[in-house]
Amino acid sequence: MSSRRLAEKTLYEPRLQETLFTRRLACGLDISVLPRPGFLKKHATFMTRYGSVDSSFTLPGSEEVVEVPAGIAHFLEHEVFEEESGNAFETFAALGASANAFTTYTNTTYLFTTTQDFKKCLEFLLTFVGRLSLTGDKVEREKGIIEQELRMYEDIPRFKVQANLMQALFHNHPVRLDIGGTVQSVRAITKEQLELCHSTFYHPGNMVVFATGDLDPQETMNLVEDVLSSNDVWDLAPRTQPRRRFPEEPHEVLKPRVSHKMLVSQPILNIGIKDVEPGLRGPEVLRKELLTGILLDILLGRGSDLYTSLYEEGLIDDKFSAGHMGEADYGVTIIGGQTPDPRRLEERLIQGFGTLGHSGLSEEDFQRIRKKTEGQFLGVIDQPEALAQVFNHHYLHGVGLWDFASTLQSLTFEEVSRRFSEFLDPRRRSVSVVLPAE
Repeated sequence: MSSRRLAEKTLYEPRLQETLFTRRLACGLDISVLPRPGFLKKHATFMTRYGSVDSSFTLPGSEEVVEVPAGIAHFLEHEVFEEESGNAFETFAALGASANAFTTYTNTTYLFTTTQDFKKCLEFLLTFVGRLSLTGDKVEREKGIIEQELRMYEDIPRFKVQANLMQALFHNHPVRLDIGGTVQSVRAITKEQLELCHSTFYHPGNMVVFATGDLDPQETMNLVEDVLSSNDVWDLAPRTQPRRRFPEEPHEVLKPRVSHKMLVSQPILNIGIKDVEPGLRGPEVLRKELLTGILLDILLGRGSDLYTSLYEEGLIDDKFSAGHMGEADYGVTIIGGQTPDPRRLEERLIQGFGTLGHSGLSEEDFQRIRKKTEGQFLGVIDQPEALAQVFNHHYLHGVGLWDFASTLQSLTFEEVSRRFSEFLDPRRRSVSVVLPAE
């Protein structure tokens, strides 16, 4: 079946003088190309809205509920790369391209970067992702490989402290589980479940192609269209999308504190703050993300009084960080790093937030950091891999690439102050510590 065009747009950003070309095919696939004349490097991603939290869903056009073991999206990513003729990495390498894939809580993305043979690389990307070749023996073999991977992450302290934190913050939401699942859940995955998830979520209507570099946008979008139309690995019949199902999640955290002992030279502290207002959609998700980023920079950026004080006291090092993960159904801020005294660091952070809660944030800091954030976004435009990540992240939220700047400019100091007040509620806070084994 051919996949005719449904809509085509050019989105011009006057301040950057850049144009994003987009096309939607009748099968539902979205294609976007941002030309970067003069760039040697060309980069493309092929993303499906299918991540580790999608473990309960209804099939397209049906009310049938499907429950699958945790870790199946990540398992599928492994299997897609393993072709009958060999590993897809080898094919990209033979074409002179660097390739990769990753699974997150909300999506699975396949990508390549190259300075040559872009068309052949793109054709291959658009073909192998739709082609799943499984046997029972192959699935069983892959379980052993993934088990080893999971056990390796269990031994990495910074992953362990965050994994424990997510399980302390969330009661029921699948985001509390590792993206790769558990050894037990991986062992329970079957060939039939993998095939069902591939046919359900690896449909063009659930996917998006993004490409950037010195590219002709019409030629690139035509190539995507031609490859899909001429390739029998894809079902191009339009269809409704699977409906994700998530359990009810209490506002309060499950546990205020967890600790774990392992071989580390220094303790690691993570403080997690659960979002007050999950359930936002579209531009509101971007708004909250930008507000939180500015707030964290005001509170704990390297130029802040609190960061300087903690650093001078020897409680943190230069790897100390603060970040936010915000999706439609959950959101969490994570602050932390290595410290010689986790209890003291926790006290100083809470004390510092409390002091700022009384004295109020600085509007001057807000204006300065908003300009800095805009500058960071402008820098991303010249980095193909980072640009693709930003595009895909916004796409998943139903937000356009150019909405970033206008949303940033519309933020107010009062909104950041309100967001800060949510950080002060101890019922939404969990602490995870990794301590040296004795």
